[in-house]
Amino acid sequence: GVPVLSWFQLPFMVDHLKHSITGTAGGESPVQRLNAVRSRAKALPIANFHYSLALELSEQNRWEEADRALRAALDAPALMDHTLHLRVRLNLVYVQRMLYPNRTWPGATRLVEEIIKDPAFDASVARYVSNNLSWCAHMPAYRHVTQAWLDLEPTSPQALDAYAYMLYKAGDYGGVVLTIDRIRPEAQLPAPQLDRIRGLRTKAVTHLGMIGPPFEARRLEELTEMNWIQDVGKLPKSVVATRVSAALDVVRNLRMTRQLSRASRLLKLVAKPAQQFEPRRWCREQYACLRDLGRTVEALQVAVEAMRKGGNDADRRELSRALANCGLYGKALRIGRPCVESGSTLSASQRESFRSSLAHLELAAHAQRHASTLPATMVWSIPRDSPAFALGFRPGDVVVAVGKEAVGDPASYFRIRARLGEGAEAMFRLRRGARELDPVKTQGPINMQVFKLRAVDPKGDAVDVTF
Repeated sequence: GVPVLSWFQLPFMVDHLKHSITGTAGGESPVQRLNAVRSRAKALPIANFHYSLALELSEQNRWEEADRALRAALDAPALMDHTLHLRVRLNLVYVQRMLYPNRTWPGATRLVEEIIKDPAFDASVARYVSNNLSWCAHMPAYRHVTQAWLDLEPTSPQALDAYAYMLYKAGDYGGVVLTIDRIRPEAQLPAPQLDRIRGLRTKAVTHLGMIGPPFEARRLEELTEMNWIQDVGKLPKSVVATRVSAALDVVRNLRMTRQLSRASRLLKLVAKPAQQFEPRRWCREQYACLRDLGRTVEALQVAVEAMRKGGNDADRRELSRALANCGLYGKALRIGRPCVESGSTLSASQRESFRSSLAHLELAAHAQRHASTLPATMVWSIPRDSPAFALGFRPGDVVVAVGKEAVGDPASYFRIRARLGEGAEAMFRLRRGARELDPVKTQGPINMQVFKLRAVDPKGDAVDVTF
């Protein structure tokens, strides 16, 4: 990639590198300096000359041309200067700031990631980039560089200050207070910076609805959740989207730790912006929360809505479960079957797990179809081709459900583990809530159900029973 230099080019390049970064002698006018640097960049396309041209253009506020020169420098080899490409990228950050004042500019995140990956990246570089991006602190690029700076200097007041400002722009007011409180009291900060940090903390506390310290971190977390999406109509869309994503993360964490009332409260708070920015994810969290709260009908409505919004096999699986929770076993079976067939987007383990659930559903659907003809205590056989084998059933096993209120409830099915041979008889006592039947020889207490079963089909294709 390094160009071959002829005998007359080499002295010219060395002469340039001996001069100042602009590569020109003093006493020249801006136009003369610009023309000289431009001619050198054309004569020898290396990063050093493109960078000099960009600096000269920047001094004359010709930002678009400077941007092109800097990008040309990134594509060219750098000679005798291993940190040149890093300086080019740092100047590109500044030029982009001038080209796109007070708004996001394209490629910012990728550029900052390249700066962070550079071997010469250190805290001073992070501070420079952070200062140049602070005017647009809601950008992901600002979040990346402040996080990298804080990783390099975890106790630096300046790094903590920048990180807190990023959190404030992202709407994480609780994080602002906790970050600022990490600044050590003995840190010697200039009075203007100290006043600004205190003012930022006061604003965050005001957003949280709490005036004045001290307070506990748990209380702060609760108030952060309750104020996460305030003033969304006045904020840029990117900020609102960041808040929504963070809020749904909190909802999931609360739900996984069984703090369902708090999760439900936060879901209501973020409902409107979440349905705009992340509708499918909001539907999933809403469904899971309602399901865990036992509000089955409302959960079913949300699951149907998720499928209408272009749901995938995971949404189809949850809709099947929601239908089953409402007692609609036949529909649940029809909806859920495509999830375990070839072409399903579920993983192999997810398909296997759900196949087991469908086996339960088939038993429930069978009971539901025959509920009007079966007595309060019902027994039926398992045919050879039944998917109930996924549960461990075998031909010749008998499934029992007790009580009409238990019809179709998979939790009420029990497998008789004894294999019944031809002419064999067995007595079983069924304890309500038990997972299987216990063989007994004598009549149990009055609150026990006693059955006498006789196998009549020695081939095991099916078992008819009398009781």
